[in-house]
Amino acid sequence: MEQTTLHGVNQQVSLEMMGWLCGILDGEGFIGLRGTGKRPYGSQMAIIQMVNTNNLIVEKYISLLKTLGVAFHIRELEQKYPRRKQWQISTLGFKRCIKFLPLIIPYLVGKKEAAGMLLELINSRLNLNSSSVGNSKRQWSDYENSLADKIKFSHRKSIFPKTSTTIC
Repeated sequence: MEQTTLHGVNQQVSLEMMGWLCGILDGEGFIGLRGTGKRPYGSQMAIIQMVNTNNLIVEKYISLLKTLGVAFHIRELEQKYPRRKQWQISTLGFKRCIKFLPLIIPYLVGKKEAAGMLLELINSRLNLNSSSVGNSKRQWSDYENSLADKIKFSHRKSIFPKTSTTIC
């Protein structure tokens, strides 16, 4: 199994495991924004999240996040009626996501576009070339609002037609 050091990360993760991690995110994950209201007054938070019921998958996902040095929150979701336990693993916030996104973007397929736009938005919001304090509290620019809208719209795309057809 080939080992590679990823983008200055001290720990080593195989390309196979990075592919697995990003495959899980592509299939079971969410990469985008979570908000408490409309911009510019509402709070918008970057989020990379995966929800799953399989304990082995959850444990492997968490193990890889720890190895990569990615901060995360985990919680068990409450169910209204009997179901299998669900775990939600989330990396929240611009500063946490900006560390995770460059590691996963090269391996994503379905969520690559949204992840790239989210990274661009985070860089703009944090304005990494600026030494000003409190820059994240400034009002959103038209460009940032446009990016945020594109990120949200990217989750609504469908490859299927809006009308149903029968294929025989």
